[in-house]
Amino acid sequence: MLLWSGTVRGPAISVPAGATDCHHHIYQSRYPADPMASLPHADASLEDYRRLANCLGFTRHIIVQPSLYGIDNRCMMEALGLAGAYARGVAVIDGSVPRRALIEMHARGVRGIRINARLPGRVGLANLQELAWIVAEFGWHVQLALSPDQLVEIAPLCRRLPCQLVFDHMAYLHAHGGAGHSGFGVLIDLMQTEKAWVKLSGPYIGRPFAGPAYEDAVTLGAMLARAAPDRLLWGTDWPHPTVQSPKPDDAAWLDRLAEIVPNDTDRLRILVENPAKMYDFQKL
Repeated sequence: MLLWSGTVRGPAISVPAGATDCHHHIYQSRYPADPMASLPHADASLEDYRRLANCLGFTRHIIVQPSLYGIDNRCMMEALGLAGAYARGVAVIDGSVPRRALIEMHARGVRGIRINARLPGRVGLANLQELAWIVAEFGWHVQLALSPDQLVEIAPLCRRLPCQLVFDHMAYLHAHGGAGHSGFGVLIDLMQTEKAWVKLSGPYIGRPFAGPAYEDAVTLGAMLARAAPDRLLWGTDWPHPTVQSPKPDDAAWLDRLAEIVPNDTDRLRILVENPAKMYDFQKL
């Protein structure tokens, strides 16, 4: 079994060349936790992650700054430097970030910032408009972790922002009732008007029928795919910081993609073409 994953075998589906894991984290205890952090995790190195990526058949990946380190991006940036041209990064910043720091981040492969409104921290939805204008200069996106109610609340602002938006973990909606939430309609509208992307990640987070086969997430993912397959991304969420034990089976979640999108064309789009466009891989 791989470290911090329930995966014991490779996926059953065929994984195309250039496939991209659009959401994972790196943890190193030599970097201090932010005083406001509430989701700790043991060390999970780039080398540990690479073993999983090799097992799954992924060559590209997106390193997302975990909430544990707040606006201290050194751990993520170190991993990004080691990963080289086949990785991109998503940072966490506040309004005081120097422009020279953003220039350096961009050169190292950062292509977005994250605001996690579900956990306490220095940066929240109150900072969204300010930060969106800061990163728009670099062509970056803003990745949001928020509740469906919060999504409805900020929908008018989302449409006015000067950058793309990415909603991780399927915007924390669920198929059994959540699809009837007004946030689902907002999400579909943002996707279809080419304002937002959605990550098919974290199928076990906040879903009342998660189960080992991720039935609820598969149903919701299929609904999103029917609406806008060209706005979907896929991710592991390794090392699964919201789950203590046992850790989720990443290969099993990847295999569920065959049910979410039953055709090779859409799987190629979600695993390769969409992330190449979203994270600037086409220039490699």
